[in-house]
Amino acid sequence: MDTRKVVLAMMVIAMIVIGILIICCLESEIEQREALLDCEITPNYLYPTGWGPVMLPPNPQIPSYVDMWMSVNIYNPNDITATLDRMDYTIYANGGPTGMGYFAQRIDIPAMESRDVITTYRVDLTNAPSLVISAIQSGALTWGIGGTVYIDTPIGALEIPFYKELPPRSM
Repeated sequence: MDTRKVVLAMMVIAMIVIGILIICCLESEIEQREALLDCEITPNYLYPTGWGPVMLPPNPQIPSYVDMWMSVNIYNPNDITATLDRMDYTIYANGGPTGMGYFAQRIDIPAMESRDVITTYRVDLTNAPSLVISAIQSGALTWGIGGTVYIDTPIGALEIPFYKELPPRSM
């Protein structure tokens, strides 16, 4: 009888210790994802990788999109590693979408360091005329980025929507 109580007490203690370890690990993972909010992202260059669809004569069409690789530098000013699991995003100009892209692989940026990463970006050329007219009429260009950050956890991915707008730039 006493043996059962001892075994039960040991199991309860073991479960409490395992629970505390899981919470500590999750807390560290969450801090790494939150550190991403303070990172500075700077575009480096765009490299076109393909156009589409382009129809050959007798029915020529203007391409409706261009696929690009966009290189960005991500600087982490925090004292802990910042982690980006995955992200889908859309870039906006004066409120209109210019295209969309994604980061498909996990990126870890160590504290006080930067990483150059490449993202796939599809520029939507069908919106270009209205965006140019909007910029000319307003005399300014306002850039924004919005999308979803995916945070991988042991119980599944969390989806966090975001939108950030930069101050308008005069033309």
